[in-house]
Amino acid sequence: MPRAIPSFDLIARALAAFGQPRAAVELLELVTARGGEEGARAEPLLATLRARGDALLGAPGVRLDVDLVEAIATNGRLREALLVARAIDAGGTVL
Repeated sequence: MPRAIPSFDLIARALAAFGQPRAAVELLELVTARGGEEGARAEPLLATLRARGDALLGAPGVRLDVDLVEAIATNGRLREALLVARAIDAGGTVL
């Protein structure tokens, strides 16, 4: 059974806490461009990261791993999956 995807604002928080704030911004930009409830929820965090990329956001309980990337891709969010995969790899985690 595929892993459930946490909300993208939580994934972005985890990326920023992981030392990948630029990837977090890029992810939130993709999400807000899609609009809807998810995009609206991501807008305040995107504004915070744009204003202050080093903002301490806290690390939510989101595992940044290959299972997350696979779940995102399986749900048709290929650009988001690729972005998360690259950020994880850049942070030193081998996928």
